[in-house]
Amino acid sequence: MIFGDRNRERERERLIEEAVSAWRPRTPDGRILAHPSWADLPEADRLRAHDETLRARALEGLIDRQGLSTTVRAVLRRIGARPD
Repeated sequence: MIFGDRNRERERERLIEEAVSAWRPRTPDGRILAHPSWADLPEADRLRAHDETLRARALEGLIDRQGLSTTVRAVLRRIGARPD
């Protein structure tokens, strides 16, 4: 693999990792948006990010004492429910 290919692969992996994270930007009025990295991924990598997101949230649920993922906890906080 040449240097340029390695850099592209690293950038691709970074974008996927960011898209998989639980963080999402919000508008000033609180509307949650898709992660900006999502728009930079081609379709095949979006599918991979989706699959990795499902795995990540499942793992989060396994280590949480109530079986909740970070996404579930964030939604519960947002609607005013207390997950604990």
